[in-house]
Amino acid sequence: MGGEAPLVQTGDPQRPTTAEEALVYAWRMRIHRDVALAGTLVLAVVGGCAPDVADLPQPLEGKVIEVRREGADIAGFTVSGDDVEEEILIDREHDYGFDLNHLEEHRRTGDPVRVRWAQRGDRAYAVTIEDA
Repeated sequence: MGGEAPLVQTGDPQRPTTAEEALVYAWRMRIHRDVALAGTLVLAVVGGCAPDVADLPQPLEGKVIEVRREGADIAGFTVSGDDVEEEILIDREHDYGFDLNHLEEHRRTGDPVRVRWAQRGDRAYAVTIEDA
């Protein structure tokens, strides 16, 4: 009789059968729950940071009159549209789906762009940039 008596008799190999196994099982479940909760919170925060296109101001359509660089990277550009000129910044963490150097071509040719942007503080950051 040197062993511990089983707590429950089940055919489930995942369920604990001794007090020690029950304690380990409880800790594992708590860790799984905490990891799942943390993952959910991260997704909620990250998802909350990306603005919904429907919540954005009306898209700005116009000509790219200036492209600003920081080293080799495009940092921002200025769009001139109907009675408005707006400086639009580039979010380096955002994938716009094309090589941003294409904005230089728009500046040279005068072909218009359509930009959806989000206000962050007193600055406008591009969310989507399309040929217009």
